[in-house]
Amino acid sequence: MNLHKRFSSLLPVSSLMFIGLAMLSSGSTSCGSDKACFYFTQIEYDIDNSCPSSEEALAFFQGDFCSTNIIAVDTDGEFDGETCCYEVTESDDFFGCAVGPDVPPPFPGSTAVATGVGGAGGIGGAGGAAGMGGVGGSETCARCAEFLTETNPPPLCDMSIPIYEAYTDCKCLGPCATACADNCSMQTASTDCETCMTDAANGCGMEHLACVNDQ
Repeated sequence: MNLHKRFSSLLPVSSLMFIGLAMLSSGSTSCGSDKACFYFTQIEYDIDNSCPSSEEALAFFQGDFCSTNIIAVDTDGEFDGETCCYEVTESDDFFGCAVGPDVPPPFPGSTAVATGVGGAGGIGGAGGAAGMGGVGGSETCARCAEFLTETNPPPLCDMSIPIYEAYTDCKCLGPCATACADNCSMQTASTDCETCMTDAANGCGMEHLACVNDQ
């Protein structure tokens, strides 16, 4: 995802594929450097052969949807096939991630924050968290169905990431991209989007079914 192209509808992000966001602690206490990562699809990466820029990543980390205590993104993103990761600097201010009535998540079961706090594993977000599920983190993982529907699931299981990526790629880059454009740019899903996502013939019904059945 090039945030100049696809971050242009969140910040604005038209086809934002921040499936999940997690901070991986490097053991710092209060101010210091940590690594921030978010799930990122190969399809998104291949568009420009790069992760979103450090400026675009910082704008997201500090955005209205889910603000963090990250005050700087210090490196370019590194892509490992599933995530883009950045070295970041945090302040020692407590922060949270919440989804209120005026700030809906981009798609169900997605986009939340957890950060390393004193090496403790993280403080989970809300509204479909892809974070660590609370202070200290969770040792469990969520399959696609749980990640899609639960309010605060643990991170996606490795085996479920491709299934969820296929679901979101279809939704925001595939047959349902037009119907779900508002939802993919952090607006509430329309009836047309919901219909398209369950339409196996012309929409993303097969991807939706695969996710729902991944339990």
